[in-house]
Amino acid sequence: RKTLEAEIKIELRLDEKSPEYQISISAEKNEPGIEVSMFEHFFAQLFRFSGFGGTISGVGKDFPHHVLEDVAISAGKALKEALGDKTGTQRTASHMMPMEGVLVTIAVDLSGRPWCTLDFRIKSTPALGMLRHVLHGIASHGFFDLFVKVEWSGDNAIKDDHHVIETVAKTLGRVLRDATRVVGTDIPSTKGTLS
Repeated sequence: RKTLEAEIKIELRLDEKSPEYQISISAEKNEPGIEVSMFEHFFAQLFRFSGFGGTISGVGKDFPHHVLEDVAISAGKALKEALGDKTGTQRTASHMMPMEGVLVTIAVDLSGRPWCTLDFRIKSTPALGMLRHVLHGIASHGFFDLFVKVEWSGDNAIKDDHHVIETVAKTLGRVLRDATRVVGTDIPSTKGTLS
């Protein structure tokens, strides 16, 4: 994907036995509250917990916001292309994961219908606003239904953007790993298509 604001290259491999990945994202300008390195870590965790292999290379000519939006769009498109017609996939999955007081619940349906429901029961910040954009971009351009709920649990929760972003990445990775797993030989739909 190449725009006036960014140039993105993504390779995504879903079925490697020993997946390797490399993530490199940069922006020429700084933006208060949005660190590119935090979202490099997001995508690294997503690859790690999904078991996917591949690379993400994103170079922004402007603010981090713009390059991260384009990375998310490209990641969604790459996932859609890699899944093909989804023959044999499990199609749906859900998972919950805690991290030091953060509790994340994510469910997906690789339905071919883009939808993104985000229920963040925590205080919004620029980084978490960016996380919302990234999740919308992946789901909308990956053409799947994504539900994400984030909440603090417990009086001693460490209320940190990094923990939220990392836990969302790990949980989404685990859910995508399960949903993309091949468990049969048919397209998992009574319609015979998931497009």
